[in-house]
Amino acid sequence: MDKEIQSEIEDYIEKKLKENTLDQTLLFVISLINLLFMLISLYFGIQGVLPLLPLLLSGFFMPFYIGYLRGSLIINTLEEKVRGWIYLIIGCGTYLFAIFLPKISFLIGEKHYLFVIMVVLSVEWILLSSIFISLFIKIIQKIFGKSFNPYFHIAVHDTEQAAICLAIIMVFLYFICIVSSPEEILYGLSFMPGAFYGFVVYEKNARRILEKPEEYFKQMSQRITKKSRIRRICSWFNCKKDKKEIILKEYSKRSKI
Repeated sequence: MDKEIQSEIEDYIEKKLKENTLDQTLLFVISLINLLFMLISLYFGIQGVLPLLPLLLSGFFMPFYIGYLRGSLIINTLEEKVRGWIYLIIGCGTYLFAIFLPKISFLIGEKHYLFVIMVVLSVEWILLSSIFISLFIKIIQKIFGKSFNPYFHIAVHDTEQAAICLAIIMVFLYFICIVSSPEEILYGLSFMPGAFYGFVVYEKNARRILEKPEEYFKQMSQRITKKSRIRRICSWFNCKKDKKEIILKEYSKRSKI
């Protein structure tokens, strides 16, 4: 019995040491990446500090807040630490975007700024989200010797989407700061509401899945049940979109019953 207790204590201490190492690594990588970004920005001659401030929210503040403050001090969970790393990986994409966009735009002209933005963001979604984050989670699983719960992978997906939405907002704020055409500024602002809504919804869902998984999946099952009921009613009536009122009335009657 004493050996079992001693083994559990050793496993707990080893886990905490690994988590502390992960926290220190996160802080070191955040500091290193932001320092390198500032030095490279000075080298490439990015004008002014104002255009860089939005990018710091994606590459510095959110990884530090989610990964260290929430992951180590407020909630103190490994899942939250991993979410901080996800924000950092996506945030690095915004830094690369800010560094190379002026050079690329110099070659193709400012008229193609928006096209380059969409291409770079698409590449960021594919590479950073699909490859690097998946590889990072596999490395974490090997280091800590644990398999994450299925709901955590859903939270990872929502965190990726939230980080990408935040990156879109920061990139277009950076874009607005460096362009002078009113039409391009208005075009950049048009992306803000949708991206901000996506960031809030996905981040909220990720937190709910990790903090209250039973409540979240209960609500999701209720939504699925409602959708299946509506589908059955639709098939019963053999109706289309023009008969929504009939569907809703029938659904309200059945729900009362």
